[in-house]
Amino acid sequence: MRQAPKPYSKRGALLYCVAYADFVTAMMALFIVLWLLNQSPKIQAAVGGYFRDPNGTASKPASDKPGVSDRFVLAPGPWRG
Repeated sequence: MRQAPKPYSKRGALLYCVAYADFVTAMMALFIVLWLLNQSPKIQAAVGGYFRDPNGTASKPASDKPGVSDRFVLAPGPWRG
């Protein structure tokens, strides 16, 4: 006589989703690092400036945070208003 199949486990599906999300996050981080390594030094400095001062408080008066000169501004182009 055949055994009845075991019921589907939701816990296994959840563990798979968590593992998959971790993998996708790691791949995204890898591709961001690879993209950044391939950019010009000016863009690399701008991204580094953001991570040194993510709130943008270095340009405010009486701020002692480094990174005031790390601002990166795109030149206006035909795609901007």
